[in-house]
Amino acid sequence: MQIFRDDGFTKEFGPSTHKCRQLGGQLTFYIDTINACDFFAESLEIYPVRCMTPDEQLGILFYVGDPPQNYMYKPYKVYKLKRPYKLVDGTDKLTHSFYVPIPSIMVRDLDLGKGMSKLISVKGGFLENGQKVILIKKRRGPIN
Repeated sequence: MQIFRDDGFTKEFGPSTHKCRQLGGQLTFYIDTINACDFFAESLEIYPVRCMTPDEQLGILFYVGDPPQNYMYKPYKVYKLKRPYKLVDGTDKLTHSFYVPIPSIMVRDLDLGKGMSKLISVKGGFLENGQKVILIKKRRGPIN
């Protein structure tokens, strides 16, 4: 298990609270389109790794684009779903929603099983070496 430290982490977005959703039988979480467009511009492949957060809580660290050292599994793909909308003047526009899948083997690590609260804290940014990462952990306490 990897230990995640905040000291070499440059925050790009978050922390924000999101509710996990089922999408095609897979538990996922949403990343705001404004953050995700830049973050996933180069690659929609992610590599999930269990980690321990600075507050000694179990979390999942998603490497975006390039796999971490000694990673042996297949990459996961971020769901990029089309979302059409209309402007007031009737013009049709298209945007995208980005959903990151949580591997089923790691769902229990975050206590996100059936009947449990599915609120998670999501934070994205860069490590010292420039690697893009997303950190999720179970949301504890009040939302506000």
